Amino acid sequence: LTLDLPSSQEVSPSHLHAIVSNWVDDDHHAERKAFSLGRISSDRETVNVEIRTFSTQAAESIRESFSNSPYIRVGSERASDASLALIESASFIDLIDRSKADAMIDIRFLTPTVFRTGSRTSVNPGATQVFAHARRVWSEWAPRELTPSLEIGSLSILTPFLEGSTSDWDLGRRRWNGFVGRAHYDLSLIDPRDIRVLNVMGGLLNFVGVGANTTWGMGVVSVSTRAEPTSPNRPRDSRPNRRKS
Repeated sequence: LTLDLPSSQEVSPSHLHAIVSNWVDDDHHAERKAFSLGRISSDRETVNVEIRTFSTQAAESIRESFSNSPYIRVGSERASDASLALIESASFIDLIDRSKADAMIDIRFLTPTVFRTGSRTSVNPGATQVFAHARRVWSEWAPRELTPSLEIGSLSILTPFLEGSTSDWDLGRRRWNGFVGRAHYDLSLIDPRDIRVLNVMGGLLNFVGVGANTTWGMGVVSVSTRAEPTSPNRPRDSRPNRRKS
């Protein structure tokens, strides 16, 4: 989604969340949302935001709502122009067909990432939290016959490399702290069939993000895989540097 705005209008993730949420959500209190916000960039009076959808219905709702909107309001201002263009599309079957069985998954956490369990939050991108999130999204939106039987918490996934810091993300009424950086996940100790499934889950994260508040632009990641595991001599940090940036 590209928006042309008056130079005086500041755009926050909460503004963009409000636009897309009104297009997609029938139930604003639903535990699982059918969209997330991806990369957000701005250049003078132009704002670009990636919208990721997890269902055909959500994608159609966005296209229909955009087409039927006489204008788009961002905060107190109207966008002078707006356009909506498809960047990339993949079905759940496509993600399976594209996946490999690589023993190393590298993830770059591009926007602050936080994990929430009840009232507790954590900025540590542990393997269980990361891949369990992908597994939950897959179970929610993929066809039932494509959902694998896999207990993420029982797998021996190593994290031989973790580097980054914590950073704030503005959600309007509240600022959240999250992890920004990169992590390598070593799958070489687990069953090859499970390695393939985790490669599929990693591919899904490129579309859906990871952690809490992804509909507000948190948890945007870039995931890649490679065949060889990290050398044992690489650093084995267990938690991110708590320095704020």
